[in-house]
Amino acid sequence: SSDVCSSDLVLPLVLHERPRRMLLLGLASGEALGVALQHPLERIVCSEANPALIDLVQQLQAEGQAEPTAADPLVGEKLTWQRCESLVGLAAETEPADVIVSLPDSLAQLQSQAAYTKEFYSLAARRLGAHGIFCQRVQMFDYGPSGLRMVLQTLREVFPQVMLLEASPGEFLCLGTSSEAGFLRGRLVQRCEATHVRNL
Repeated sequence: SSDVCSSDLVLPLVLHERPRRMLLLGLASGEALGVALQHPLERIVCSEANPALIDLVQQLQAEGQAEPTAADPLVGEKLTWQRCESLVGLAAETEPADVIVSLPDSLAQLQSQAAYTKEFYSLAARRLGAHGIFCQRVQMFDYGPSGLRMVLQTLREVFPQVMLLEASPGEFLCLGTSSEAGFLRGRLVQRCEATHVRNL
């Protein structure tokens, strides 16, 4: 499945004032991980159930690090892999995350249904720090608007503040936070103008 573009994937990382720890639930095309690795995060935990996909991304990373323009020579120190389903990886985490990004398959696919439930969102909310932000890609290529309404309604049952962004036709980013600061926090423009963001 495809990812939304990198400028959209960086959104939760710039909305948070000082993100240090991120959980990435699903690799998809690997673009979200690439965005995260360019951000000054201290730790990234990536949960992916497909070992072949992990091996491919690791191979591409190794090839990229052999080049002089490698984005981060310390990838191995800040990136942790969990070879499991997103829900299992989320349940296994105990340290609070500043940002959680969920990249499930299309809402129409049976294997992705668990990622759109109140149980999943509640667990994500418990894994976030006090000002943490949850972000989930929702693909609607083969569903009507009722599917998106269902996702937003379930998300609102867990997060006091919810935001929806249409990233491209048929693809949306749904964000949630329990922070009283909301999404539009101080110095947002300055964070968007940071070099690692502008270079995406």
